[in-house]
Amino acid sequence: MKQRNWGIDLLRIVAMMMIVTLHTLSHGGLLDKGPILGLRYQSIWILEILAYCSVNVFALISGYVGVNKRFNYHNISALWLLACFYTVVNTAIGCFIFPKDYGLTDLGLSFFPLLTQRYWYFTAYFCISFFVPAFNYILNNLNKTDLTAMMISLFGLFSVMTTLISDDLFTVGYGYSPLWLAILYLFGGYLKRFDSFSSWSKTKLLLTYLSASAITYLTKLGIQWWDLHSETKIGNSWYLVRYTSPTMVLDAVALLILFAKLDLSAWQKPIKILTPMTFSVYLIHVHPVWFQAIDQQLAFLLKKPLVTMYLGIVLSVLAIYFTCSLVDWLRIKLFNRLNVQKLAVWMTQSVQKLFKSSFPSLPNNG
Repeated sequence: MKQRNWGIDLLRIVAMMMIVTLHTLSHGGLLDKGPILGLRYQSIWILEILAYCSVNVFALISGYVGVNKRFNYHNISALWLLACFYTVVNTAIGCFIFPKDYGLTDLGLSFFPLLTQRYWYFTAYFCISFFVPAFNYILNNLNKTDLTAMMISLFGLFSVMTTLISDDLFTVGYGYSPLWLAILYLFGGYLKRFDSFSSWSKTKLLLTYLSASAITYLTKLGIQWWDLHSETKIGNSWYLVRYTSPTMVLDAVALLILFAKLDLSAWQKPIKILTPMTFSVYLIHVHPVWFQAIDQQLAFLLKKPLVTMYLGIVLSVLAIYFTCSLVDWLRIKLFNRLNVQKLAVWMTQSVQKLFKSSFPSLPNNG
């Protein structure tokens, strides 16, 4: 039996903490406040850019760990039930704490998180899940030359060209789309199959991550400085601060390979406990109820000394992450008692039976 890579599991945890950081900075009232060239504004943006590749990391991990696995459609049903549970619970809480903003209509719609696009990442990931068997077939059957050519083409078209033209050239939504997650799934699977960059040292991978982040930050700073001191405005300082940016892709790849090389067998117990809760941390804290609850609540940190400000941000992120993890630990206990996994299997089998009865001429591959 192949040993589990605990470094990848730790990366899931770290990446989710980075996602919580992004939302804490934006919704907490810390981002884009104060003088643009001021120390606080720039220091917060450094933290923002260091964490910005986190969504790409999650999508890469999907391909990295999924390429050699047999896809189970039961997982799609289980994922939908999980999203539905937290959407309903969060909306119900919203009806109590924000009664003017949430009502019975919102509660009714919360039973359909996919149709209402409550969570963009869940919606996009749910979409590409049905194509994972095809992705894995491509990744495991194309030769290295053809697969490498395809990866270069995808990167060139959807990352490099989109960034150079500074427009959503191929309607990839700057990364907020199933298409981009599908591309990153293929990238992750490619990296796993050919063990790409495994010869790089941990130091080199860390420097790659920091260098790509520095290029992103300095580009943003340079554009802002130019716009403040020149009559000819560039305007788009977010040039590289996008999921589809080559530097953000490079950041995510460097972190993926770096963590994959870590020997964390001694830390497997705490990692094993926290890993199953990572996606639920996302489902809980990104609901509009909680964004509304923390809206501008951390802006007071901007008036504190720099060290105190950073400490406040770190403690806020940890508090949100571990509170959500505790909530999901209780949810896991509830789901196990109610045997929700059995419900997910039944849902999947029911859909499969309906599909087979509608298309009886299709071959049965078991």
